Amino acid sequence: MGLTKLVGVLGTITSLMVTFTALAEICATEKSDNRGSVKFRDSGRTLTVIGHEHGITLEVMSMGRLADDVSSTNEEYLVKALMRLKSFEETLKQYRAEVAELRALIQAKKIDFIALEYGDEIMQAMTMQTRIYLPMTRANLENRGLKPSSIVDDSFLIFAGPAQYLQQTDPELMKNVRIVGVEDDDLMQKGLDLMTDAEDRLQTLAAAVGKNSDIYKFTERAYGRAVLEYDLHKFLEDEWITREVDQKVPASLRSKVMDPIISGFAAAEILRKRDAQSSAKLLAQEGSGVLIIGSAHVRSLTNLIQSACAAGK
Repeated sequence: MGLTKLVGVLGTITSLMVTFTALAEICATEKSDNRGSVKFRDSGRTLTVIGHEHGITLEVMSMGRLADDVSSTNEEYLVKALMRLKSFEETLKQYRAEVAELRALIQAKKIDFIALEYGDEIMQAMTMQTRIYLPMTRANLENRGLKPSSIVDDSFLIFAGPAQYLQQTDPELMKNVRIVGVEDDDLMQKGLDLMTDAEDRLQTLAAAVGKNSDIYKFTERAYGRAVLEYDLHKFLEDEWITREVDQKVPASLRSKVMDPIISGFAAAEILRKRDAQSSAKLLAQEGSGVLIIGSAHVRSLTNLIQSACAAGK
């Protein structure tokens, strides 16, 4: 796989369809546009993995402030609400499509659970927050003398995500569908911390050489590739790395160049463990279901599920 394609995977919704036949222990793959499905023929179960861009957590949580903002004037409130929703325009389109798809699957009785990219602790906190968001936002609008509008529904969809949006807005539909978290909160936080550390180290290099320099561009590409790899020694033996470092990076800058790359490998190892635990939790679920996950993890997670499928697990 070429470097451009390899690094490009980071920003692409990748998919994989895997079929598991218990006796033959064979996995066949078939690519689709935006998801990976794992079908268990022996039990009739189907797991569909949907990758999407879920946004930056702090930006999403900012939608929560629309519920309890009582200090702004009505005009200021509406301007802020519309500006925030505008920034999530593409996400809203994606989430609305996922809501429609989930609704159709549930109505057809094709899924028993929806799995999310959270651990138990975060799942509990999110469930509590989503329960109070709608009534608080509606009450805020009423107290302001404003009529309920799409602002309430759209902001809640961004804040809660498609699964918990359906749970709170259509409990009758969701009464026989469970929402489960398949993440490990500690591993997720460690991975985020390592990624933040790597990004900080990239910024340190940018300050030294400039973001338009060949050295920075090389390091950024190498870091992106490192996040997808687990074998540091194999990576460092790559002729592309050796050639670029020897030709473009002065000895005085080599530690600054390698620091974010090595941090990227450390983050990749945590992500690998995180995906392994998530795939195990998914395969342990009863019935058929859907996993909604950040698109950057679809490739690695579906590969792990494929491996479990091939091993007959």
